[in-house]
Amino acid sequence: MSSQPAAPTSFVQTLRVTITALVAAPVLIGVVLAFAGGSDTESDNWLTASPDPIFAGILLVAGVALFALIPAMGYKAQPLAPGTDADVARKQAQGRFQTGTFLRFAMAEAPVLIGIALAFVDSSYLLYLIGAVIGLTLMYLHVVPTRRVVERSAEVLEAHGVDSGLHQEFGYGDRL
Repeated sequence: MSSQPAAPTSFVQTLRVTITALVAAPVLIGVVLAFAGGSDTESDNWLTASPDPIFAGILLVAGVALFALIPAMGYKAQPLAPGTDADVARKQAQGRFQTGTFLRFAMAEAPVLIGIALAFVDSSYLLYLIGAVIGLTLMYLHVVPTRRVVERSAEVLEAHGVDSGLHQEFGYGDRL
């Protein structure tokens, strides 16, 4: 039995699989919380208990703050240096894009984690849902490598005129 060597995975394939797993985690956590969370001593059902407005407000304020903070901080990267070899520039751009992606994910995940904590404090699953909706929206806007996210990241990396190769790598050959 001869075995063929595995085909090398591309940067984009690896990143997309990783991002899919990261974005799916809040959904899976929500399913687990729906069955395992809450307290039986409360008169209200964990799944339908109304959240404390203060706790819901905390999540909403965090969401608004992150909506402003992620674009301001999450797309900062050192531009590629002029005269850099194309292959070296492409590898550097991939590394910087990946670093920025994980930074944006960490910030976008904050409402989900806060929502989990507040859900247990207030015995209201709806707090988790509010945090998850905010967090997943931020993840879609700033973590999933859509054309807009790639374009925004490439713009910073290519500030000195060196092509990052990100547009071609992600299949967005023509720029916006």
